[in-house]
Amino acid sequence: MKVTPAEDSARMTIYCDRLTFRVCVELVRLRLEGLLGNRSPNAQILDPVSSGIWARTLVALMKLIGVNIDEAQFFAGHLKSTTGGALSITASHWAHDSSYEAADRVIESSPFLSELNTRWGRNTIRLHLTRRIWVSLQDSGRRILVASALTRESGEEKAVVLVTRPNDFDPSFLIELGSNLEVRFYRPFLELNRTGRFYLLFWLFRNNLKELQWWIADLIRQTSSRRSSSDIADKELPSVLLIQESDVSLDRSYRTQPHWLFEAEERPSFQTYILRDSEAGAAPIDDARLKGQGIEVVSRKDIALARRPRPQLPVQRRLNRDLRHSVLRALFGRSRTQIAAAVRISQLFFVATRLPDFCRKANIRAFMTSENYHPEVDAIRLMAPVLGIQTLSYQFANASKLGPVSLTNGDTMLMFSSLFHPQYAYDGIGPDSFVDIGYPFESSFPLVRERAKKWRRKLEAAGAKFVICYFDEGDGKDLGRSANGKYRTIAHADHISDLLALMQLVLDDPTVGLVLKSKQLRTSPRFLDEISELRDTVEATGRYAELICGTRRNIVFPAEAALCSEIVIGNAIGATAVLESVLTGTRGLLTKPYDMSGAHDALYAQADIVYPSLEKALEAVAAFRAGEPERQNLGDWSAIIDQFDPIRDGQSGHRMRAALEKAMAGIGVPS
Repeated sequence: MKVTPAEDSARMTIYCDRLTFRVCVELVRLRLEGLLGNRSPNAQILDPVSSGIWARTLVALMKLIGVNIDEAQFFAGHLKSTTGGALSITASHWAHDSSYEAADRVIESSPFLSELNTRWGRNTIRLHLTRRIWVSLQDSGRRILVASALTRESGEEKAVVLVTRPNDFDPSFLIELGSNLEVRFYRPFLELNRTGRFYLLFWLFRNNLKELQWWIADLIRQTSSRRSSSDIADKELPSVLLIQESDVSLDRSYRTQPHWLFEAEERPSFQTYILRDSEAGAAPIDDARLKGQGIEVVSRKDIALARRPRPQLPVQRRLNRDLRHSVLRALFGRSRTQIAAAVRISQLFFVATRLPDFCRKANIRAFMTSENYHPEVDAIRLMAPVLGIQTLSYQFANASKLGPVSLTNGDTMLMFSSLFHPQYAYDGIGPDSFVDIGYPFESSFPLVRERAKKWRRKLEAAGAKFVICYFDEGDGKDLGRSANGKYRTIAHADHISDLLALMQLVLDDPTVGLVLKSKQLRTSPRFLDEISELRDTVEATGRYAELICGTRRNIVFPAEAALCSEIVIGNAIGATAVLESVLTGTRGLLTKPYDMSGAHDALYAQADIVYPSLEKALEAVAAFRAGEPERQNLGDWSAIIDQFDPIRDGQSGHRMRAALEKAMAGIGVPS
């Protein structure tokens, strides 16, 4: 391909998803084609470039052949899409909408997958592939959207972007993303991704080896003590199986599991098993009190040791058969997309084959979760109809848009209200029935009131007459240089700026108190070096408090922070915290600094609750305190709160428990 002098002077910029040796080879090829021009062009690397010796070597080698390599400086939350919204949010919404079609194409092109999806029913295979494809679709798509936005900002008409060719979906989805881009794909020389046949072999070997080690250790223990290391015994009581999603404790004054059991009341007529999550595994577990309520925390080791080699349940034979067929298609398939899908399905069936014996032994009659992305969720739903297990899920977030990772195809979905029903059903995927129980954590509000009063007395003793609560949704400064840090919505600098503004307000106005409640522990101001000096100064006033508890996620209820405040402010990305606060009777504001749109915008517009930035929200608060008439309904949700939760009687936890009891009794949950 030859270029004219005019084309050379207006050469295209080239964006690369990451800096690797394979990318450098592609840049050399483009250089030889003349696409990069003849005057020391720059290649912009989108992902963070390492400061290690290998990266420095690649940069130096490319400079020798006349190609300068730089890291593209951007933050996706600050870039604008073609529609004017924050690019990070646009990319997420695009991936949500496209993942279903991408999964459908994969299934329709494979008679094996189509037949599998039909045979197991409920679109479980389709939903599982959609969840997995969504992750890689968003990963690739946001890089192309960033390159498109940077091209627009630079004033160039066209640019080239080099991205890794995806394995698990049709690349045409990416080509259509940027009209001002020429999208070129490449394959790494050493493709050690999680959708390849060699990765599957390694994955199967590692997991089988781990199970073998568990079996040998258990055999040794049985020989020496005549006891199995598994605590699972045959149960007569019906049981419910959960996945650990938070700290496991009966202290319901914090956001713990299981929050629908009440220690002061009669022990439930069912057993509860909680499968320990590997990521949440470090969270405290209150074993002594849990056992008194029939609650046991189990591991994947316990599930493995519950398996019986023979005789197998009929459903287990079916699962093993389809596991073998999936593995064979992964190993001997020709299409990379079909191989990737077979790898995903093989992993799903591997997990599923481990569960039937445990479910039989523990007498599992119901399975419930809120976070539906765990592989065990889809695995249970494959076998649930055959084993007579009722599958339930419950809403826990006030989300404006949901992706496939949040959807359920189970029997029952427990909801805040009918307002959210449309979000949990998409193109043939959804629960069999919706049951409205109200906000599920409302039953815990009375348990936090005493702590909230203590916080309030402390703030008032220091002179606070008006307390502002702020819920931060920051991701933490450690993500700024990570593979995903640049593609997030809330920049660490923005998070710091908001905290500084709030702290300065406390110093400027001796009647203002400030309560901060972070979503993640790592974003709490006490762990942020940049504001440590100002934080110490503000804390010394006595009109400042940070509410924090937990090991990974901050399990303090937003309600506790709200009950010691006049008004709460939170980013619309985390609108659940503000909604919970409003349900306590506290005024609440949402900030939308990223031009995000959502399903509830029309409702929010009926009240004085949404502001474009924290600065504007604080100006409105000042006007409210000054008595300005146009701001006297500031943060008042009374006109719309019935849409979000029409019940509000403090009995949501009891309704959830009743739903479980009916499900395990085979009665079904009335809609």
